[in-house]
Amino acid sequence: MRLRGIIVIGAALSIIVGFFVGRTVIANSPAPGSYADPVVSQSYVDKALEERVKTLESELAELAVQASAIQDTINEIQGRMGNTTSSKPSTPATADSTENTSNTPANKPASNKPAANEPKAPAQPPDAITVDNQPENKPSAPPVSQGGDNSVIGKAAYTNVSSPVRLRSTPTTADDSNIIKRVTQNDPLVIQKAENDWYYVKLNDGTEGWIYSDLVNVQ
Repeated sequence: MRLRGIIVIGAALSIIVGFFVGRTVIANSPAPGSYADPVVSQSYVDKALEERVKTLESELAELAVQASAIQDTINEIQGRMGNTTSSKPSTPATADSTENTSNTPANKPASNKPAANEPKAPAQPPDAITVDNQPENKPSAPPVSQGGDNSVIGKAAYTNVSSPVRLRSTPTTADDSNIIKRVTQNDPLVIQKAENDWYYVKLNDGTEGWIYSDLVNVQ
């Protein structure tokens, strides 16, 4: 019995001593993966990588929030700059900044003489009526030529201008009281006779009168 007691006490002492020794060894052992303990298990590596990835994801999320806030600030500044630019009044041109394209001295009146290469406005034939409802200017009498072109007698003709043309009772533009009617390009004419620069024509409705020859195309 005495021997058994000694054995039990010795076993208990061994367990206690081993426990304290083991804790001391673990506490003083190097960290896994350090220079003193390069051998690392696969599970430890996986766990370390997972923790590092989570940390990086958290940092990326914070950076994305900061970038969004910076972009909002930039947009706001650009909007304010655009409003300021659009509301700024333009500077009126001064006399010094106006380009003088006439090359005329300031104290010399500009000449009314047309330039050598300036095209002249074509003269409007008499009896051509404008279609813009503006007052009609009484044309001067056409130049009188010697005789008339008898070769056109009996031929069909039409006016050659888009606006209506006056048909007159006498071959002159000096008196507007002799206007019979207005002829358009759709009204066919038959030339009855020619006198100077005028044709005496007949319309389909039987109306007859004088029309200026330059306003007529003979078929």
